Amino acid sequence: MATVETREDLPLKKDGKRKGLNLCSEDFLGGSKLVNISLAVITIAITIALFFQISYGDYQIIPHGSVATDSKECSVIGTEIMKRGGNSVDAAIASMFCLSVVSPHIISLDGQGEAIIYNHKEQVPPVVISFNKNSASVSTLPNLVAGLSHLYLHYGKMNWKELIEPSVSLARNGFKISSHLAIAVRFLEAEKLFGVLKENNELKLEVLANTLEKFSSLTNDEIRNLIPRQNQPEITTTANMTFQYYNIFVPGGISEGPVLLHTLKRFQQENLTNSNSTIESEFIPKIAKINKMVHDELNMSDTFFKGTSTNVAVIDDNDLYISLVGFVFFSVFVFFCFCLRESAPMKGSDSCDELDSRRESAPNIKDSQSCSSLKAQN
Repeated sequence: MATVETREDLPLKKDGKRKGLNLCSEDFLGGSKLVNISLAVITIAITIALFFQISYGDYQIIPHGSVATDSKECSVIGTEIMKRGGNSVDAAIASMFCLSVVSPHIISLDGQGEAIIYNHKEQVPPVVISFNKNSASVSTLPNLVAGLSHLYLHYGKMNWKELIEPSVSLARNGFKISSHLAIAVRFLEAEKLFGVLKENNELKLEVLANTLEKFSSLTNDEIRNLIPRQNQPEITTTANMTFQYYNIFVPGGISEGPVLLHTLKRFQQENLTNSNSTIESEFIPKIAKINKMVHDELNMSDTFFKGTSTNVAVIDDNDLYISLVGFVFFSVFVFFCFCLRESAPMKGSDSCDELDSRRESAPNIKDSQSCSSLKAQN
């Protein structure tokens, strides 16, 4: 009878195991090793997939960035500028040029303006750039154009021409007349310049298109030479405060900024921000009372700003913020006034203040006619 001898020395011998990686070994795949290896493989696979999706795939979340203006057309133009690689300053410049086309009753190329620029990513204090001086002469850039040029030279990324071309096209090809423009032209009796405007009709501004086109062809060096020293924008810092967990930045110096901060402080002192009342009959008198207190405390005069203004607010995907305000002191024909200056330099007392008399002596001039024809009729 044969006997079977059970030997345990082979599996128990230290050098009986084969050295090296044995993927089929029960020891290799046993216990928690299999779980750990599986999780590692899955993690690596997901990481690689996410890398390629982020680098080459379509955006699942739109990069934050926005353009806000008083005009849909101008907001679209600013947004397109950012889509083409421009930053928030580029978008703001393009949008403001657009507003000078679609809202000639509000802002002109020779208007004034102010911008606050804040780089949130770098957490540096915001800077205020003011271009509130009158143009030095007809041989230099109009005031608003000079201010926008300064912003471009110091903060812009795109080509200068690319920022103006959309507005040139808009002025030349036409745009829909807004209700505000139609009402303003009628109220200011400016039909002799623009014709009778009706809401949603198309308006073409060929003269303005030609003017903008000339500006768009300027090189950076030419732009610098056309901004004289006495017309350089003023650069200052902001005033600020914290209000309801928000950081408020406003222009300092002689502006409405400090007045706003003083008013907000009064809101806090009067505990108005914690009021549960939402009833107009209770809330509005409190606001009026605070405004009266601020008016008396700051010894403000009764003469307030008389003019028009428009605002552009932009943020790009690099957290660069800009708030740009363009305004003009009350002038009925700010657009056509500049048109006259652009077509033929004025001499001596031949100033924009005389535009009303020019208008009366040339009652049938439309924008489609040249500014030179208006000069000839005078």
